[in-house]
Amino acid sequence: MEGDQWGAPPAPRPRPDLSRALRQRAAANAADGAADAAPQAPRDPALPLPLSWSHYFDAQQDVHCPERGATFHVYTAGSSGPVVLCLHGGGYTGLSWALIARQLKDKCRVVAPDLRAHGLTQALDGADFSAATLAADVVALWQHMFGSQAGDGGSVVASSSATQLPQQEQQGRAQPPPTVLVGHSMGGAIAVHAAALGGISSLAGVVVIDVVEGTAIASLPYMSTVLQKRPKHFASLQDAVDWAMDTGMCKRQEAAHVSLPSMLRQMGTGEGAAVAAAGLGQPLSAGGLEPLAEEEDGDEEGAADVQDAGQPPQPTAPPHLPPRPPRPEAGVTGPVLGGSSSGGGGGVGGSSGSSSSGGPGWVWRTQLEQSAPYWEGWYSGLSDMFLGLRVPKVLVLAGTDRLDRPLTIGQMQGKFQPVLLPQAGHAVHEDEPDRTADAIATFIRRFRIGEPPLQVPRPAAGVPRVLPVPIGPAFALPDQRPPQ
Repeated sequence: MEGDQWGAPPAPRPRPDLSRALRQRAAANAADGAADAAPQAPRDPALPLPLSWSHYFDAQQDVHCPERGATFHVYTAGSSGPVVLCLHGGGYTGLSWALIARQLKDKCRVVAPDLRAHGLTQALDGADFSAATLAADVVALWQHMFGSQAGDGGSVVASSSATQLPQQEQQGRAQPPPTVLVGHSMGGAIAVHAAALGGISSLAGVVVIDVVEGTAIASLPYMSTVLQKRPKHFASLQDAVDWAMDTGMCKRQEAAHVSLPSMLRQMGTGEGAAVAAAGLGQPLSAGGLEPLAEEEDGDEEGAADVQDAGQPPQPTAPPHLPPRPPRPEAGVTGPVLGGSSSGGGGGVGGSSGSSSSGGPGWVWRTQLEQSAPYWEGWYSGLSDMFLGLRVPKVLVLAGTDRLDRPLTIGQMQGKFQPVLLPQAGHAVHEDEPDRTADAIATFIRRFRIGEPPLQVPRPAAGVPRVLPVPIGPAFALPDQRPPQ
């Protein structure tokens, strides 16, 4: 009867304050996204495409690591100071650090390799994208260039440089240079894994750019869809740049011109028909651009290296490695932008990549779909591993909403230094190269990386040490307290 007397409980009514708060939060997020989007500068139609690596780096070289079954293509800039070893994201190459290298090479030595299965690096197992393999590659590369194997001879297969190469400077030097690992997205995860291996004896710091375990793991279910929506090939390099700029993949034209062409390779004879037969779609033209959803931490577009036409011929690969993939400008016909086709004077050479004459199109150099089985391994446990590193750390993000719970707690505990660049997209170092380079330089300067330790002055011989003497009632000893 009591139940009948009181009747059924009333149906829960929506809380107007909660609904209002959710609506306000959604509106605020939308407004913040619009406000934070960095406006793109007007595009310069006269900007050469591709831009030469030599405008940003001092040298390029192939470093052979026989124990890894790989020969790594490496770009270097700068001749003194600590080593800043930059690891690109999934699909990118060392050229994605070009604008950063230009800013930092007067203060330190920038080393930007093409990781396994990326760019011009050759490996016996080019399909192994596992975190353990990539991290071991990084450690082995550092040891061959700066560590115990730097002077073993035969590590450098070939190089082109107007200056002395960093690993040549290390021959005969007892101590390896202090090293800062810098990584973007997948490269940030690999930097943390490589630091945790302990093989870089002079590791002095880690800088991770826009990768967080929580958001990266949450985005993995959508990664395949994002890659499927990405055009599989382009009619020309200019079409690829237009797509990247229009979809927000890259917000800076200069970065797109130096980095994006290296993500692509020119299709060989008959390959276009094979691509069409595989159902991969038609070449993308400027009129067929579709916006691409904003990529998350695990969603990287490719990048690989483009050489200018005036560079020395590419070296022959060691006999046990597969042939070097063709450089993107090989076989390209068309006008040379920014100078004569004969090169000279370090001018920018290259082609517009136009296929208006019926030439072959361009496809992605790195097939990111093949890395899908390894995505979770890149990011699982990353936050705790990052916080556990016993070196100074910086986390560069495009927004605080990317922080997961362990990193939020770690930031409150002062375990790392956060740097926010809200106007950048996922490719923070390409969209905001000046501010990213300044964050790295400030980090190096703050922790005196590469500088001698501070010396505490000592009194001269025969001069007694002067110690501070506590004074005042609060600090007086019991037998020295003033009378009451």
